[in-house]
Amino acid sequence: MRLLVTGASGFIGTNVIEYFKPRAEAVVNVDVLAPRCTDQQDYWRKADICDRKGLVDVFTEFAPTHVLHLAARTGMGEFSSDHFAANTAGVENVIHAAKEASTVKRMLFASSLLVCRNGHVPARDDEYCPDNMYGESKVEGERIVRKIEDGPFTWAIFRPSSTWGPWFELGYHHFFKLVMRGLYFHPGRIDIVKPTCFAGNAAYMMDKMLCGSPEDVHGKIFYLVDYPEHTTRQWAEEIRRAVGRRPLMSVPMPVLSAAAKCGDMAKLLGWREPYLTSFRLSNMMTGGRYPFEPIEALAGPLPATLADGVE
Repeated sequence: MRLLVTGASGFIGTNVIEYFKPRAEAVVNVDVLAPRCTDQQDYWRKADICDRKGLVDVFTEFAPTHVLHLAARTGMGEFSSDHFAANTAGVENVIHAAKEASTVKRMLFASSLLVCRNGHVPARDDEYCPDNMYGESKVEGERIVRKIEDGPFTWAIFRPSSTWGPWFELGYHHFFKLVMRGLYFHPGRIDIVKPTCFAGNAAYMMDKMLCGSPEDVHGKIFYLVDYPEHTTRQWAEEIRRAVGRRPLMSVPMPVLSAAAKCGDMAKLLGWREPYLTSFRLSNMMTGGRYPFEPIEALAGPLPATLADGVE
C-alpha cells in the first residue's frame, strides 16, 4: 500500500501517520501546515487541496494506491460559503487528482456527524439536516463523492464520532483536564452514551476500510465509534482512577444550569475558557447511538479498550 493522506498534520492525521508508518510501503502527508509531531517531518509534502494543479503534481509524483482524505475546514461560527471551499471544491480536486494519477485503487473520505444537527441519528445514509454552514459543506462534500462514476477505484465515506487521544486539543482535552484536577462533576444521575472514538481505534478502522474487500466497502458510509459503547460517567471514572483522584460526585441539574449561566457571563466579560458554559452543558447532555454494526462487522474487535485509551 502506498498511502496518501490529506490533512495529516492535524490531530487525527497525526495518529493515522503513526499507525501506518510501519504498515504501509510508503506514506505521505499532504497538508498546508507542518506536522505537529516533529518525527513526521519527512512524511510531509506541503500542498493545498484547493490548488488543483499542485495537488495533481503531488499525486502523480507519489503514485498512491490508497488515499485517505482527512483535510477539511472547520468552524462552528457564522462564515461565508467560501470559508468552507476545502470541504467542497477541495473534495472535487482530490477526486480529480486521483483520476489523473491513475494508480489509485481505493479512496476514503472523512465526513462528519454534523451532516445532521447535534444528537440526531439519521435513519438513512442520505438523510441530512445540518444546522450550521460547516455541516452544510460536509453534506455537499458527501454528495460530490456519491457522484463518482464507476471507475478505477472503490470508495467509501466515514463519519468520525468525537475522537480523542494523543495530540488532541480543546474539546475532550478540556474534559480530561477537569477530571484530572478534580473539577469534573457528573450532571445529575443521568448516564449518557456519547459517540466517541479513541484515535488508535479510529486509525485501525480506517485500515480495515482501506484493505477490506470491495463488496464490503464500496459506496458505503461507516460511523467511527468505539464499541462496546460506554457512558460519559464510565469514561470520567476511568480517567479518575488512572490519575488517582477521589470518586467523582454528581451535581443536580439546576445547580449545573446556574453554574453554566455564570460561565456564559464570565465568557462575555473576557474569560476565554470558563469551566462550564451553557454550550458545554448542552453538549454534555447530548448523546446518541450511531449504527456501529457495519464497521464492527468489517473491523472485528478493536485493539484498544477504554482503559487502554485513557492510559
